[in-house]
Amino acid sequence: MARSSGDTLSLNALAGATGNTQGSDVSLNTINSSAGTEVSLDDFGIDTVGSISGYTYLVEDTADTYTLGFTGAGDKFSTIALRYQNFVWTKDEIEVESDITISSNQDATATITAKTDIGGSSQTLVSQVSNQQNTLEVKFVDGFNDHATDYNVVKTKTIYVVDSYDGNSDALCLSLDTPVTKADGTIISAGDVQEGDILKGFEIASLGEDSDEDYLNWSTSDLSTTSEDVTVTSVIFSFADRIYDINDGELQVTGEHPMLVKVDNTFKFKPVLDIQVGEYLVKGDNSLVEVTSKESTVGSTEVVSIDVETEDTYLANGYITHNKGGNTFSDPLPSAVTGLAYSDPDLSWTEYTGASDYSVQIDNNSDFSSPIINKSNWNAETMQLRLGASPYNLSDGTTYYARVAARKGGRIGTYSATLTFEA
Repeated sequence: MARSSGDTLSLNALAGATGNTQGSDVSLNTINSSAGTEVSLDDFGIDTVGSISGYTYLVEDTADTYTLGFTGAGDKFSTIALRYQNFVWTKDEIEVESDITISSNQDATATITAKTDIGGSSQTLVSQVSNQQNTLEVKFVDGFNDHATDYNVVKTKTIYVVDSYDGNSDALCLSLDTPVTKADGTIISAGDVQEGDILKGFEIASLGEDSDEDYLNWSTSDLSTTSEDVTVTSVIFSFADRIYDINDGELQVTGEHPMLVKVDNTFKFKPVLDIQVGEYLVKGDNSLVEVTSKESTVGSTEVVSIDVETEDTYLANGYITHNKGGNTFSDPLPSAVTGLAYSDPDLSWTEYTGASDYSVQIDNNSDFSSPIINKSNWNAETMQLRLGASPYNLSDGTTYYARVAARKGGRIGTYSATLTFEA
């Protein structure tokens, strides 16, 4: 830890921060639960109170976790971070009616729940409301780390509560077949995007690198963009009961999804719900396309929400769009599928507990550079392979390579060990 020479760490204050009895009899060994290992006061310290991490968008009547970060934390700081008495989580008090609630007794990680039915019980499509802005606040005050930068300082994060009247169970989604541009210029479907993929994004002058919290309040009359590679950090699949179609299929997205538009002489991001006919969408080369039609379609549709970093933009069918918004994901990445085997004509594997579906790849190249079979939403643990028939076109006597990954909670996991087999 980088404490200055003038910092003083108090054993008595540490006792209070860790929930131990303060007084003349306090000892470091007691605070360390008599672990018997060498420990120092510095092990319980931090250098800096950081920022709140968590998704910027929270769908009404759902909950998510938000975490206060720290830098320079010692090995024993978790003892302090797990005590709710050291944290004060609140909402912006100037807000007349907040759309979020905070569960009681929250430590460094807090559970935040969005209000139910922000559009009202008698809501119709016409009355569907735009994303509602809320401010989450937290202060860290443990009585021990008062030397740390931003100790006892209010940290804030903007959370937009999303009206899910359109039946969308997650925020900011595209239809699975929306073309998305990778950094090398190749085009893939949004449903085939995976965590770790490198997409083409944009740095937008005056917007800021990490713009999740303020981009809906941003605008400019002089648009300047620079192409930047962005990394996909999460891919969330869900279903929407209503999709908005712009310009007869140019874009098929949920109402919350934000696109870069030009309105009069101003460029800004607007949720599709608020985009009007006569406004202009902005393409990656900064050219403009007029919105000539916007229609809504009712019916359950699988959609995908993509989050990218460091810049928060990417291309949806060539148009500049903002991402899901956030910097955490609470669920672990699914581990590798096991038990992959081939017994003519079936490829099979062991069921992955909790998997919604599987990604299956088969190629005659061991690096899977040009898969003959590339299924991203296979919902069984067996695939029957057909020789010489479209779309498989496997050849008898040829050596093939197969791998399978599970999708759980919208996340594609680690691929299985490669299976080599002869058709």
